[in-house]
Amino acid sequence: MAEEKEIMRIEDVAEYLNCSPGTVYRLIKKSGLPTTKIANKYMFRRDLVDKWFEDKVREQLENEAKK
Repeated sequence: MAEEKEIMRIEDVAEYLNCSPGTVYRLIKKSGLPTTKIANKYMFRRDLVDKWFEDKVREQLENEAKK
């Protein structure tokens, strides 16, 4: 099994989330996907991407429960 990277690039996050790089850019701007720009490139910590995803799922479940 390949070693998982702690730091990921746009392409890595897109593959990890099973979406396109364009969708990752939209998630950064519209949904607060946590990232840092280093040398004009977006870099992501895997643990923060995981937490962001878990928070989004929890938020969606809470919103559905309120309906």
